[in-house]
Amino acid sequence: MLSVEEPDFLAHSARLPEDVPGPDECDELPCALLPWEVRTLGGADALALELAGPPTLDVWMRCDKAPDEPGLARALLAHGSEGFLGPVAMRPYTQSEIARLGGRGAAAMLAQTVTFHRPFSLHDWLLMRCESNFAGNGRMHGRIQIFTRAGDLVATVDTQGLMRSAA
Repeated sequence: MLSVEEPDFLAHSARLPEDVPGPDECDELPCALLPWEVRTLGGADALALELAGPPTLDVWMRCDKAPDEPGLARALLAHGSEGFLGPVAMRPYTQSEIARLGGRGAAAMLAQTVTFHRPFSLHDWLLMRCESNFAGNGRMHGRIQIFTRAGDLVATVDTQGLMRSAA
């Protein structure tokens, strides 16, 4: 949802909670499809199939390899946020629960709407606060709030996906 910068008539937004660990307190989270630095509390273990957790994940990202150009930053952030719906939706289930349900799932993104609220730079750390608020009936839904390190909300993402047993 691209728009031009306009003066505020009203201005308020969600703020990044103060208790979120910063990127320096987090471990690397390998993401093969991104030329980004990606970190989360617990690193790769945060998405380990043998562990269960809430259907939420805080992910810090930055990409200082890309030119610091607003249009490119928006496109890269939209691309970079797409891959987290499935893994976050699966977090509440252990590997044994997944095996009991058929062993493997097939997932696909159906729709993603990204709304950009404020300018940002990919050269600075951004926090993606990911939440899967529904999974069932072959579908999943998620929301992502994207904050600067200073706590300003710069974008929100609404995602719809398909998730079914691959068995």
